[in-house]
Amino acid sequence: MLATGVLDRHPPIADLRAVTLAGAVRWCPICDGYEVQDKHVGLLSPPREGYKHALFLRTYTGQLSWFVQGDAEDLDEEALAKLADLNIRVIRSAITDIRVVHGPQVTLSTHDGGSYVVDTLYPMMGCQPRVELLEELEPRQDKSRQLWADEHQQTSIRGIYAAGDIVHALNQMSVGAAHAATAATAIHNVLPKNYRQ
Repeated sequence: MLATGVLDRHPPIADLRAVTLAGAVRWCPICDGYEVQDKHVGLLSPPREGYKHALFLRTYTGQLSWFVQGDAEDLDEEALAKLADLNIRVIRSAITDIRVVHGPQVTLSTHDGGSYVVDTLYPMMGCQPRVELLEELEPRQDKSRQLWADEHQQTSIRGIYAAGDIVHALNQMSVGAAHAATAATAIHNVLPKNYRQ
């Protein structure tokens, strides 16, 4: 069973671990979005994925600024209109600097000279599944390289099971634990049995 997890793509923030522990930078609104209710939240994310993240975060706060990373032209007019209706501010200029200030708060500077302060920043820039061990076997993967698994958590490679964030599913500890229990049961059931008489 492979359970090697993923590596989050990090923005250029000094002392990232320290500011994460201070609550200025957060990584999973599913886990802790309730803690930023009604605060000014910043989202740092590419256009395609960021749109869905912005809609999700908007359920927690009416003060949301999305700093689009990459080509903002990928956003269509319908999506922009919906974001505007929800009072989600969309900043398309590239980020030039990110600093954590007292509070804790985060200041983001943009290429066009803008400066923005948010209470909490969610850098949701994607992740890298750690599936290098299987690369030569060419397992079935989704577009983000997460592994496809069946109802028993077996990958497309017979006898190899996967659990946790490397699997195409919701990236949550509780989901990963369920994957592991499912895979462990399936593995137990296919191993040769040595029954005592």
